[in-house]
Amino acid sequence: SDTAFPLLGNPLTIRSAEDAFTYVTANAGANAYLNENGESIANLDSLDEMYLNNVIQGECVSYTSYSSYQDYPENQHYIDFHNSVSNVPINTGYADSNMDGIPDAWVVANGFGVNDDLTTYQWPSGYVGIEEFLNEIDANAIQVVDVTGVEVTPPTATINIPETVQLSYSIQPSDATNQNGAWTSSDESIATVTNTGLVEPVSAGDVVITFTSNDGSFSDSAQITVTNIIIPIESISISPENSVIDISETVQLNTLITPSNATFQNGTWTSTDENIATVDENGLVTGVSEGVATISFTSDFDNAISSSAIINVVDIFFGTYELYNATSDELIDVITNDTSFNLDLIGDQINFRSTPQGGDANPDVESVMVSWTGAENGTWSESVPIYAGMTNHVDFDFDPYTVIEGTYNFTITYHSEDSGQGTVVAGDTFSITFFRGLNVTIEGQDSICQGDNTTLVANTNLGVSFLWSTGETTQSIEVGPTETTTYTVTVSDDEGNTVEDTVEIIVNTIPTANAGIDETICQGESVVLSATGGSSYLWSTGATSATIEVSPNSTIDYSVEVFNGNCSDIDIVTVNVISAPQISTSGDITIVEGDSVTLTVTGSDNYLWSTGETTDSIEVNPNETTTYSVTSTNANNCSTTEEITVTVVPTFEASAGADQRICDQSGDQVVLTASNADTYVWSTGETSQSIVVSPSSTTTYMVTATLGTQVDTASVTVFVDPNPNVTIINGDSADILVGEFITLSATGANTYEWSNGATQPNIAVSPTQTTTFQVRGYINDCYEEEEITVNVYQQVNAYAGEDVTICLDDSIVLTATGGDEYLWSTGETTQSIEVTPQETTEFTVTVFNAIDFDESSVTVEVDIECEETAVEPGENPTEFNFKVYPVPAVDYFTIDIRGMSDDAELFLYDITGKLMLKEVLISDNNYYNFSKDINVSNIRSGIYFLHLIEENNPNPEILKLIIN
Repeated sequence: SDTAFPLLGNPLTIRSAEDAFTYVTANAGANAYLNENGESIANLDSLDEMYLNNVIQGECVSYTSYSSYQDYPENQHYIDFHNSVSNVPINTGYADSNMDGIPDAWVVANGFGVNDDLTTYQWPSGYVGIEEFLNEIDANAIQVVDVTGVEVTPPTATINIPETVQLSYSIQPSDATNQNGAWTSSDESIATVTNTGLVEPVSAGDVVITFTSNDGSFSDSAQITVTNIIIPIESISISPENSVIDISETVQLNTLITPSNATFQNGTWTSTDENIATVDENGLVTGVSEGVATISFTSDFDNAISSSAIINVVDIFFGTYELYNATSDELIDVITNDTSFNLDLIGDQINFRSTPQGGDANPDVESVMVSWTGAENGTWSESVPIYAGMTNHVDFDFDPYTVIEGTYNFTITYHSEDSGQGTVVAGDTFSITFFRGLNVTIEGQDSICQGDNTTLVANTNLGVSFLWSTGETTQSIEVGPTETTTYTVTVSDDEGNTVEDTVEIIVNTIPTANAGIDETICQGESVVLSATGGSSYLWSTGATSATIEVSPNSTIDYSVEVFNGNCSDIDIVTVNVISAPQISTSGDITIVEGDSVTLTVTGSDNYLWSTGETTDSIEVNPNETTTYSVTSTNANNCSTTEEITVTVVPTFEASAGADQRICDQSGDQVVLTASNADTYVWSTGETSQSIVVSPSSTTTYMVTATLGTQVDTASVTVFVDPNPNVTIINGDSADILVGEFITLSATGANTYEWSNGATQPNIAVSPTQTTTFQVRGYINDCYEEEEITVNVYQQVNAYAGEDVTICLDDSIVLTATGGDEYLWSTGETTQSIEVTPQETTEFTVTVFNAIDFDESSVTVEVDIECEETAVEPGENPTEFNFKVYPVPAVDYFTIDIRGMSDDAELFLYDITGKLMLKEVLISDNNYYNFSKDINVSNIRSGIYFLHLIEENNPNPEILKLIIN
């Protein structure tokens, strides 16, 4: 098409190829962005400009050859651009509370709540729902119109259960951006309200229905009064009053209730003969068989009130049924009712064809099922085309079917699906009798009413003369028997053959209807009317029982038709209604417990109250809700009674709730709620049932509440408690030895809760390991927390090592254990010291931790007589020995080698085989003793292995070493 589909707000222009090229290169995608003022800001980086320039110049360049970009990581260009325009991490979605695809920030910026449904909302731009966001409409460029008010209509309404009322709202101004809000009911036990504003009653009372806007929380209300007054039903009519339907056909009967707002409109449908017609609970009547049935609807509230309709069920054929001679293919007859045929005339080879209304084009019928019983039994089904016989056929070329003498009862059903499946659309039934020779059948009514006449007809195939038992010789005669009588006809043909048939005519006695004597009642009373004279009855009210109860408001005639078979008679009875006094009362009233109230009645000159009083007003003081009745009787002895209900409500005592406490300078808010009432006025000036307060000091709030006519005042105090200043006297930490106790003391509060469950301010504890104890100090509900760490130290057990012997001028490393700090008698403070005593010496070490100490001594014996003996190469006067100490080692360890003759290398490996340290040991080819300290302070704790490998000995000496 050469007509562009117009984009919303941006008509599309069809351009020439040259213009399109110029337009595209000048407006390449993502070449600019719109700021909040709708201004276009260029946004091409150097790479974009180079690409675009090459396109304009028609140059084809392999951009991977540009070395200036070869160091860019994959997607870095996209990442840089994303970070320049957004602070939302890549692959992280915007916050979207209701998952409608529109970011919360954008929704809020446009004046809506994050959970508002904008799916079908039409924006001022013309876009709907998410289209506005997807088309990148500048939120700041669209004017958001704030809501300034709400109006609910109608402002008041009175409904009687089960009536409903539809409320509507209007937002001011009418072009406000957010037109949404919510409906609420002040008391859902009285009435509920749907989200469309439909008020549905629950019980009698007054309720306030409120609509509150989402934007600004503006609200307006409607005052709804719900009553539960029983409005009695006066009469019922049914339409249509008369219907003729086919077998299996349906007709919908409808009721008209008077008055239309009668409280109880339910009733029961009944049929006088369900073999003729049935009716369901909704008034849908279905024809069953030929005949007449009366369908009635009787009020469940007053079974004397009913109405009825006459249903005449006839057998109207849905299909067309043709009988053909199979030999000549000539039509014998179209079947329209029960009939008979002489096989001597039509032959016994027949075709039977059934076709639905509309033929094969009928959209409701997909298959036909033909069934027959009697002389023979059989079925035949057809789907395409939709006509069926009794045998197979191709189109209208049917195979012959041989019939025998006797009656065939046909049932034809039409189905909504192939092969006789689905629902039954319609059905027909009839009989065909096949015979040979002379035949006669008497047709006519076989049951009449006394005094009536009927015509009898002798239907024959070959008969030419007739003789009735009455002596008459015509084919038809008229008879009027006075009692049940049998009539016979003899028919003769040209050859002298005769045949006869008989019929019995039953003569029914005409009933004599009797509706009873006329009745007189007072207005408001009821009377029972009884009919006699027949086996069934039909009243003018629609009732079908012999006895009915009626309560007319004025004089009226009631007729009843009495039936005896098909014969009936009608009688009328008059119910005279005498007016009763018309009185009215002061109406129901509500009082407070302990109060009195005056009840009044007008409209007559005599009264009798249920209290026994006879004045036109009485004063009562009930302790509970009570119903009082008053009766007035006129000269005709007709009475009228009215009732007044006095509802007693307890004395209203307002309540503002229990006193509450908050902490000073906490910023906490307290919700104060008054007891249920109609209106509220707080000392703060607020008029809602609940208010939110946050006093800075202890404050008492007053509320005046009104319930009906009662007014009461209540108060509630919000205490502002000081915050505790909790201090642990022991400080932030304390030190003890294992097994010792320490008393922890807290001050600055009224009550305390320690983390170990204690509730005293002073607690004694003896933890087995360093433990932190928390304490929470309270003043009422205000609290502060502090904590103290109790450091638990092991008792110091100093150990300076085993006594050792060394040669004169030798050195040895002494290592102490058992504490955190060390002080040797040499003045040194390291855990290990190296000494070279010239004589046997005792070295003492004092071992400390934070709160304990202990001493230990070690003696180094100096052997002044041991001498080194020169050993010739190849000799080994000293046994080889390789050891390491201390184990475990801390920061360093000492190796001690005896009898080493060759140069050697020392390797330190971790348990994974990784080399951690290497030392070269020189021996000068002389056997000698070797000792050396190795520093491992930079090696982490663990298990290690020392390998000592001599130059001429490939087998290493291996020792395990533990470093702490």
